[in-house]
Amino acid sequence: MKSFSVDDYHIVSRFNSHGGGWGYNAGSIEAILFSPDQDILLGGFGLYGGRGQYNVEVKVLEVGDSPDEGEGTLLVSAEEKGYTCERNKTFRLLLERPVVLLAYHWYAVHCMIVSPSGASTDAGSSGLGETTGPDK
Repeated sequence: MKSFSVDDYHIVSRFNSHGGGWGYNAGSIEAILFSPDQDILLGGFGLYGGRGQYNVEVKVLEVGDSPDEGEGTLLVSAEEKGYTCERNKTFRLLLERPVVLLAYHWYAVHCMIVSPSGASTDAGSSGLGETTGPDK
């Protein structure tokens, strides 16, 4: 199987810039629900940091043809991984294997970030309801 690097992927972000701090309560989950309009290959995620060390667990779930179909089916998970990154940058978390996401299906990404020191992270600012990658 081919080994992928960050350079093999297009980066698509729903935020236009970095904003202020974002705090996390123990066990809280950040999530996004989305539906691509064409088949895509999901290779990883950009995670905020900038204020210390963090541990993260990520799950990608297929929800189905409608965003209201329930919790979803687990497609892939990234077990707890430690990371750091500079302020106003994002850490690139690559999945072990890329995952094919089908057009017009709904997907949820659950992310639990914990800082051993209790540090908050940078956050996104000027969020978009819809975003397009470089190849449209």
